[in-house]
Amino acid sequence: MTGRTTARLLGSLGWPLALGLAMVAVVLGSVAMLAPPEAHASGPVKTGYVVVRFGDHDSLVRVFTFTTPISSYVALQRAGLNPVAANTAWGLMLCGIAGVGKTNPAGNSCDNGAFFWLTYYWDQGSAPPSWQGYTVGVGDSVIAQDGHIDGYVWTNRWPGPQPPHGPGAVAAYKGLEWLRPRQDASTGGYGTPNDTLEVLLAVTANHYDADQWRRNPGSPSLRTAGIYAASISQRVDGAGKLATAMAAAEGCWPFIAKNIMAYYDSNTGRFDPNPGYQAWAIIGLRALSQTIPAKAVQALEAMQTGDGSWPYGSWSTTGDTNGTALAIQALIAAGKVPTSTAVTGGLNYLEDAQNADGGFPWDPQSSWGTDSDTNSTAYVVQAIVAAGEDPTAGRWLKDSNHPISYLVSMQLPGGAFEWQPGQGANQLATQQAIPALLYRPFPLVAAEIPPYCEGILFPAAYLPIVAK
Repeated sequence: MTGRTTARLLGSLGWPLALGLAMVAVVLGSVAMLAPPEAHASGPVKTGYVVVRFGDHDSLVRVFTFTTPISSYVALQRAGLNPVAANTAWGLMLCGIAGVGKTNPAGNSCDNGAFFWLTYYWDQGSAPPSWQGYTVGVGDSVIAQDGHIDGYVWTNRWPGPQPPHGPGAVAAYKGLEWLRPRQDASTGGYGTPNDTLEVLLAVTANHYDADQWRRNPGSPSLRTAGIYAASISQRVDGAGKLATAMAAAEGCWPFIAKNIMAYYDSNTGRFDPNPGYQAWAIIGLRALSQTIPAKAVQALEAMQTGDGSWPYGSWSTTGDTNGTALAIQALIAAGKVPTSTAVTGGLNYLEDAQNADGGFPWDPQSSWGTDSDTNSTAYVVQAIVAAGEDPTAGRWLKDSNHPISYLVSMQLPGGAFEWQPGQGANQLATQQAIPALLYRPFPLVAAEIPPYCEGILFPAAYLPIVAK
């Protein structure tokens, strides 16, 4: 994780002044809850996972391996997350992960103001399986089982939030590993400009460096391929997606890519008559830290139908889950609170659209099928998380099913996701499932990027002659 990314994480969280409560919480978070019952055993190489939640809408998952029992602190080290801990009388107190958090100069306490790290492990044996807190420090916990999942949350409140769903985050990691060898070695891309940007969003959602994501050491990077996907900006939804991906990848704006505001009609407030396109335009402006016209937000609200939904395209006479999920994310990105009339109406529509399997169809009123699919469910999860709700609980829990369990069930043994059961590996479904499973709504970040890409020529045709 770069220093710029870390600064964004810290800056987005705020710093309350309740120092006394925080000091108590630091102790509780560092020594928190119950160690998992695991046998001390040695043998073949085992795999574990670390899930880290930096804020309400920001997280990552990493893998580690071991042959003999290790502590959580060692697991963080092996996962490449550079943990920082203070040496205290009762053992190691976790102070930092991936550059977020630090110790005091003496190294005997954390120096994080009101913030602290909560520590968890995924208990597959509980009913239902869930996160459980540790009651020992990160140096005294014992990890011995293959498939173990540790979780961490950077927070300033007690009780604090939990990490994203453990198996869901692991599924996101495996999906990324399925995508990795499918990268084109000559272009750095994944087929069409849209597919390349979708993978770029999935990769950066997990805080991978898109400049290092390349098929071979000498091959073009995924970030370079994203820049060469500039032809997608010839439609405003493509320009919004390009902006969202470039901001997340710490990229730049291709010099011939059409700017989002070039599509704006100040008389109507519209970027496009299609609600889905309008939503992507607003999301893209937020990603670039540019001003979102108030009239554009009002125009998107005016596109909402009577049942609370938005159609993705104006060609449809009814709303759908995809258009509704994108509109919710766009409105919240523009500053609308989750309790606003438009967002509430959209969430209520999605609640009614959910199937008993926990997933969502494109259109619950369609004549051609109302079965759940991965892509629609992923978009809805992002909207649920953007609105501050838990996609595994409350109104989104249908008996023992919820949207995350549905997405996990759609993953094949090799890591790819199916669009619907029995349809086989689907790259688009895999791409779109990953940000949702990591609880990353759009935009992934809000950043200012260079207004043109230095040294990158002729990107409009998505040529294979790319700068490396």
